[in-house]
Amino acid sequence: MPPEVGSGWIEFFPLALGMNFARGFHQFAPNMMGKIIPFIDVTGDLTEPTLIISEARIGRVILKDRCVDTDFIFGQGFTLFQHVDRLDYLPMLDASSDIEVTMLKIGDSMLTQLLGESHAYDMLKALGVLEVPSAAVCAVPRHISVFLHESLTNHLSGMMRKLYAQTKALNYVSALVGHLIVEGERDHQPSLKQKLVFQLHEELSCLQGKVPTLDELAKNYGMSARVLNNEFNKCYGMTIYKFISELRLAEAHKALLDTNIPLKVLALKMGYSHVNHFISAFGKKFGYSPGKLRLKGRN
Repeated sequence: MPPEVGSGWIEFFPLALGMNFARGFHQFAPNMMGKIIPFIDVTGDLTEPTLIISEARIGRVILKDRCVDTDFIFGQGFTLFQHVDRLDYLPMLDASSDIEVTMLKIGDSMLTQLLGESHAYDMLKALGVLEVPSAAVCAVPRHISVFLHESLTNHLSGMMRKLYAQTKALNYVSALVGHLIVEGERDHQPSLKQKLVFQLHEELSCLQGKVPTLDELAKNYGMSARVLNNEFNKCYGMTIYKFISELRLAEAHKALLDTNIPLKVLALKMGYSHVNHFISAFGKKFGYSPGKLRLKGRN
């Protein structure tokens, strides 16, 4: 981009298993506020039909996809899925804020090997991108998107960084398939308990600050604490507080690398009553302290 417009960078990262990551970050001059900036034309052939997943951690992108002759808008909470055998699109960047986008590419052959033919078919169908070429923007919960947002971390290097990214890619695909299966169940007359668990899941994904007790949540949703926890575990494979802890520690990990927010403030925001409790939980999860992570990020 011309200096008077802004600046940024793009990183390409090939993985094993036929996957590829790309990540871009762009920031704009103050006088660009409210403008839509054409970026670069992307064209080329692919070796096979490929699923391309584009997630924006911050900002908004308008993508002119000439393969399907449609414009798509994606940003926080909404993910762009393209199923194509060639590339022909133009990203348009909304200069109202900084933009960070992560893109994951998976060929159909690898998608089938990972999920099996039936599940790969069902996932593409649920996303609305079964045909080639096709594209769609779908709402994806934050606890799934965070796997892509965390994939290319700066606190690791060498083979460890590549293995970490590979793990996050597999976590994302696995979580996405699980989410789509749950969504499919919603279309087949879910029980009242399931509907309430879906509602609770959305509430917890957006929860800030202190976490309500299990008894408080159970009272709000008209079930016993044991039944609510068991129903949640059936749908999402973990207890309520395991889900909250995993989500918040992942958010804290990202915040430690990307911001200078003090540990005490971050711990309070994550709902911990004392910073030492946060430090202990973080260390158990990642194997190193928040302070060491922040120091590595700065170095």
